[in-house]
Amino acid sequence: PRFTPDHIGQYINAGRLSLPLIIRPWKDGDSVIPLGAPGRKSVADLLTQSKLPAWEKKQAHVLISNNDIVAVLGVRIADGVKVKESTTEYLHLEFPVA
Repeated sequence: PRFTPDHIGQYINAGRLSLPLIIRPWKDGDSVIPLGAPGRKSVADLLTQSKLPAWEKKQAHVLISNNDIVAVLGVRIADGVKVKESTTEYLHLEFPVA
């Protein structure tokens, strides 16, 4: 979700993460179970559906925890790390908009 005109923010349930966290560019074959989706989706399809300009899609990065993609940064988090009412710790990620 967008919080200010010049930043995008995401909240992740920190209790569902394992260290180390890794941020890397997305690559062909990457997939994730997006928040609210019924099943796995390719990162390429998720970026296309997000209607980002082509240059932004190429620069997109993913957040990895325990060899799983937990977020396409600035686009969507994985369903398994969503913040719930019972969440006691969360991670707030914030990115400047280009």
